[in-house]
Amino acid sequence: MDIRKIIANNIYVLRTENDLTQQQFADKLSVPFTRGHISRIETAAHIPSAEFIKSVSEAFNVSSDWIIGSTGKEIPGTPNTPTITNVTTREIDLLLNFRSLKNSVQNKFLELIETIIKSS
Repeated sequence: MDIRKIIANNIYVLRTENDLTQQQFADKLSVPFTRGHISRIETAAHIPSAEFIKSVSEAFNVSSDWIIGSTGKEIPGTPNTPTITNVTTREIDLLLNFRSLKNSVQNKFLELIETIIKSS
């Protein structure tokens, strides 16, 4: 499995669980990173440095193992966040592609999925 995609997903989850924009997330880190840097990591276009992972780990009180996907532990302070393990590369690809869509298109997909689930 592509570690960039795992990290991309985990950074996105961590940022959104804390209700932060990419810039706000970057501002919380001990080393100066830009919004663009966070964006490239979240889209799996860039693999983050050890320095970035350490900074995120310290700023948000999560283990570096969680960031790189070595554990299935929940994010501290967010007990309602489901823990997902054994995610396939295809599922991560779909999720990353879904996130790149406009909100209106995402909502249409979600409505379609809900309709399919209800009819099953």
